[in-house]
Amino acid sequence: MRFVIHIGNGKTGTSAVQRFLGDNREALRSKGVLYAGLAFEHCKLPDMSWSAVVKGAAFLSRPAPQIAAPLTSVLGQLVTQCEEKGFHSAIWSNESLFVVPDKVATALNGIADRAEIVLVAYIRRQDRWAVSAYKQWGIKHKTYTGPVQPFDKWFNPARCSYVPILDRWRKLVPSAKLVVRVYERCANDVISDFARASGLSLEGLEMPKGRVYETPADAALALYKIYNSQFPGNKLPTDLDGLLKSAGVAQASLAPVDLDLGFPSRADLERLLERYQGENERLSRFSSPDYEVRFDDEDVEAPRRDPVDQSALIAALLMISVDLDKRLRAMSRKLERLSKETHSA
Repeated sequence: MRFVIHIGNGKTGTSAVQRFLGDNREALRSKGVLYAGLAFEHCKLPDMSWSAVVKGAAFLSRPAPQIAAPLTSVLGQLVTQCEEKGFHSAIWSNESLFVVPDKVATALNGIADRAEIVLVAYIRRQDRWAVSAYKQWGIKHKTYTGPVQPFDKWFNPARCSYVPILDRWRKLVPSAKLVVRVYERCANDVISDFARASGLSLEGLEMPKGRVYETPADAALALYKIYNSQFPGNKLPTDLDGLLKSAGVAQASLAPVDLDLGFPSRADLERLLERYQGENERLSRFSSPDYEVRFDDEDVEAPRRDPVDQSALIAALLMISVDLDKRLRAMSRKLERLSKETHSA
């Protein structure tokens, strides 16, 4: 059998490929191709003892010794299932694989005598990749502790050093065929390119409509930056994702607003008071023996003209909005339950 492993890199159309494979999972099965998912979630294997370790894409963050044995078991069962059910190919797609060949090499080499292993890797010119990755993992999905970092502090040069990473794959999994593709050459149709690279026929499969992932507009990214910086640890983008999309803010081009409140200066107020000086002197005619109608002579005191701290203002609005959004979602779920209970009664 042929085992295609889409190892990433992230920010090279992996979401589009994974959505396409997931949406066409049944059609692929009818063509003799098993799509395993990001972490074998689409496989029903006899021995599920590995599931405590291999659970979700994050399992690759575990130390290599914790991954080797369960992953070896998974891949062995996967190959057996393909052989028994007549699948000529299987596909595993997980962009986190790109930088961790050391963690999966033992398991892959364990099935090298039973399957033709094809590694499909996409690379993107470093300047473009770095900007896109920073927007995604530096700001929107904060993957580190502390406030959102500026690009120069966040960026790890080794992450864009492709040759050592690809050489490592070749060295650690020598039996595999390594196919390297340049993202910029297929950015408008990465699915067709992946199909060519992996030997997959697109006949009878449904192509996705529209973009699977769009980088948020700068204004929305600023909101993620401010909101995520309020939390000391890692922060998923889920709190704001639905809120910004439903409000039409995620991709919106918003009009700039000067947050200087336009308060008058001391000179402005002194001129204003001078305008009424004569009139105020005439107020004395309204005095009575026991009460003098007269203003004090203290110096004019102007309001502070310091500009409102934009990040503090936006942070407050975001916290209010997220709280309201959560309350509204909770109410919607409650109403849905009540509706179901009413109809079933």
